[in-house]
Amino acid sequence: MIYSFICPIPCNHQILIDAENDDDAVTKLMLAGALRCRNAQYGCHCEKSKHYMSPMSEADLRRTVMMCMGEKSEDWDGQLSVSYG
Repeated sequence: MIYSFICPIPCNHQILIDAENDDDAVTKLMLAGALRCRNAQYGCHCEKSKHYMSPMSEADLRRTVMMCMGEKSEDWDGQLSVSYG
C-alpha cells in the first residue's frame, strides 16, 4: 500500500512510501524525515523550514505521524490532495 505524509506548515515536506501496514508505514515515514523538526534523532531541525522546536517523545511522534498520514490504493494516480480545514 502507498502511504503519504505532509509535514505541517511552514515545512510542507511531502513523503510517499510503500509499506505493508500502518505500523510499517509510520516507521518508514519517520525514517524518511516525517516531523524531523520535532524528532531528536534529527536534532529537532528541519532544513526546509529552518525552525528549531522542542522534541517529542517517540510515542508522540508515532501517534502524530499515524494521525496525519494518508493511505493510497494500489491504483493511485499520483495526485496529492491537501485540505487545510
